[in-house]
Amino acid sequence: MQNKKSANFHYAQSKEAGSLGDTIKAQKHMKQAQHYYQCQKENLLKAQEHQGKSF
Repeated sequence: MQNKKSANFHYAQSKEAGSLGDTIKAQKHMKQAQHYYQCQKENLLKAQEHQGKSF
């Protein structure tokens, strides 16, 4: 859940920086957002893989 919050934050920061004309900052935040979205996706896949298994 934290990954999604971080991703949403960086996505919003990217859009804000882009609207202010700061393309470098916008690109950095978008890269961060994509990283966090990818982590969230991987975590969900791992959770589905382990669902129903006991350790």
